[in-house]
Amino acid sequence: MTISARYCSFCTRFALIAASYLLCLGFSLSSQAETSDRQNLDTLSLTYGRVAQHYLTAWSDPALPAGVLRGLPPLSASAATAGLSESPTAPEDARQATAPDAQESLLDPAILYALDLGQAGMEMVVSAKNTLQPGQCVVLERSGDYVNLRGVNSGFCDPMNQATIATLQTIHSGAARRCKAARHQFTADSESEEASLTRAELGMLCDDG
Repeated sequence: MTISARYCSFCTRFALIAASYLLCLGFSLSSQAETSDRQNLDTLSLTYGRVAQHYLTAWSDPALPAGVLRGLPPLSASAATAGLSESPTAPEDARQATAPDAQESLLDPAILYALDLGQAGMEMVVSAKNTLQPGQCVVLERSGDYVNLRGVNSGFCDPMNQATIATLQTIHSGAARRCKAARHQFTADSESEEASLTRAELGMLCDDG
């Protein structure tokens, strides 16, 4: 075999090895990305803060702020996920603070909450829950597109209680995950004739206790 032939054979083997390496590397990176995506979806964050203000609005109001988080939808907006445990009637003070251009589009009534999350900044959440009041301490439970807003004891909004809050994190995380699972089950039940979870039970799992 000539030097040229041996050189070509070497180049071919090197190219095959390099291609195999790149293929394996690409598969590994793809697997890592998929794992990361799954972990992000499974991660459920808890952020404590206070309701700064609330406004009566509509779930489908086009005037809602861009990027607003969506919690529990009203019955008329989504029968499949309407786990309402509260009355669909908004509180009187929320009625008086109706969001602009929403007065004539209340077929799917909801409340737009402005949350002060301290160092985490401000956040806007629209939800069919209507029992939360300005100044009330709440926890924002979030996992991907899933959001639940739950009232909690005012001590959770006191920076002096960080040590106690840390010890209770496991308990609150467990409650948040049970709510998320219940919301998922309630949605699945809506597609079958037999429901395993009532709206009242969903409220017990997802509202402040």
